[in-house]
Amino acid sequence: MKVWSTEIRAIDPLDGRMKTWCGPNIPAISKADAQKYCRLHLGFCKVGDEIVAEIPCKPNSFDPDFDNMIDYEISQNN
Repeated sequence: MKVWSTEIRAIDPLDGRMKTWCGPNIPAISKADAQKYCRLHLGFCKVGDEIVAEIPCKPNSFDPDFDNMIDYEISQNN
């Protein structure tokens, strides 16, 4: 199953400015299905793009840690 990003537009309580925030990742077969899920359960979220991988950083740095990468394309092809 594919994984989709979501975003939320909301006012930052610290400075009062409108900002775009990351929302939860949504597993769904298609972008349309992810949008239906958001409409029913997370009305404040907008579906973004498909997430194909997550690459964490090495501890205490901004260097990519490819050994601990989560590859969503491999899992959806199984």
